[in-house]
Amino acid sequence: MRKTFAIASKKNSRCYGDRRKTWKILVILVVVLFCWTGGGSGEKNDRRTTTVSAMIMIAHTSKSNTRTSSSSSSTSTTCLEMNFLSNFFDSLGGGGGSYNLEIDYDTLTFPGPEIGMISSSLLSPSSSSSIIQMPSNSPSIPNLELVTIAGGCFWGLELALQRLDGIKYTLVGYTQGLDKETKPNYEQVSSGNTNHCEAVIVYYDPSIVSYDTVIRAVLDRVDVTTVNGQGRDYGKQYRTGIYFHTTEQQEIAQRMLSEELIINPKYNYNNNKKIKIKIATELKPAKAFWPAEEYHQQYLEKRGQSSDKGNDDEIRCYG
Repeated sequence: MRKTFAIASKKNSRCYGDRRKTWKILVILVVVLFCWTGGGSGEKNDRRTTTVSAMIMIAHTSKSNTRTSSSSSSTSTTCLEMNFLSNFFDSLGGGGGSYNLEIDYDTLTFPGPEIGMISSSLLSPSSSSSIIQMPSNSPSIPNLELVTIAGGCFWGLELALQRLDGIKYTLVGYTQGLDKETKPNYEQVSSGNTNHCEAVIVYYDPSIVSYDTVIRAVLDRVDVTTVNGQGRDYGKQYRTGIYFHTTEQQEIAQRMLSEELIINPKYNYNNNKKIKIKIATELKPAKAFWPAEEYHQQYLEKRGQSSDKGNDDEIRCYG
């Protein structure tokens, strides 16, 4: 009798465990389908790969956890289920690609290969975060100087800079991440685990446009008081920052940021003194800049929005 009861209990326990796994899978699928059909209220409804990436991580985590199971048959079944989910999520990833896919910088348009090569040479960076790692000029076009800026979603920021006279090349990508997190892709950055932010690196001609003018164009576009976000995009990857390539750039950016709350009327500083609003925009040395996927390069221009110099049409990032 005891033996029969023990066998029955074991079967019931296994069935209960299988039910729990089934429910977990169903919940994951419901969440993905909800986000995929536009259930979210954020602006990046066509960037639903963030949710997909999170689900992939859950699937991979579940797979590793099941390896510790004492039952080989149970483990095989669960791994099969998780492999199915992982493949399903991978198939949904839009332009960003799968979670573990490394970007081939040589296939990008200029200056992607050049910046990719420079950053790859910094794979053993200095332990000091106060050292400028990126050059101040383009190695292949020395008369062009570099600027690195983060201002929320890199699509809109890039187009705004493309329209500025004197800007010769722009490249969107990821910077200011953990030193050990190299060559990240969009999904990895969106997960928040690498600490990178979306950014734009600019090649500009100083004989046509000044560094001050480039930074002013960025400051007029962003809210420097918002922490980890811009507009309805929130997360560390959407923080704002000015990443200087020279000490001269550092001094200019520092001065402009210190004056921004007072001189820019959108902050209504005189009426907000008691609130003690603070600058959230980072000011740090330029670190390795990892180019984003070709899909993200000149994203809005490719979809019909003008990048003509001096164009002041409204920039529509979403729809």
